[in-house]
Amino acid sequence: MLFVHAANLESLSYGWLFAKTIIIMVVIIVIAFFAIKYLMPHLVRLRHRKESEIEILDYQPLEQRKAIYIVRIENKKIAVGVTDHSMNTLCEWDD
Repeated sequence: MLFVHAANLESLSYGWLFAKTIIIMVVIIVIAFFAIKYLMPHLVRLRHRKESEIEILDYQPLEQRKAIYIVRIENKKIAVGVTDHSMNTLCEWDD
């Protein structure tokens, strides 16, 4: 009789331990979800809040690691060809 009672307590304690683990995991996942959904965009906006003289106006990918960027620097627009190894000015014009 004592053995059956001890086995019940042991299974109850393991069951409760498992339930607590699941509850804590769900709480952590919910907190991570809301942090990614609401906190990260706010932090990204804070990082880009400073005024910059350089602005990327457009981007056109050509191949996997090749692209053309249109960039405004002060009052000039510059077309830049970019690969994984180099950057080249293609042309520039006044804004």
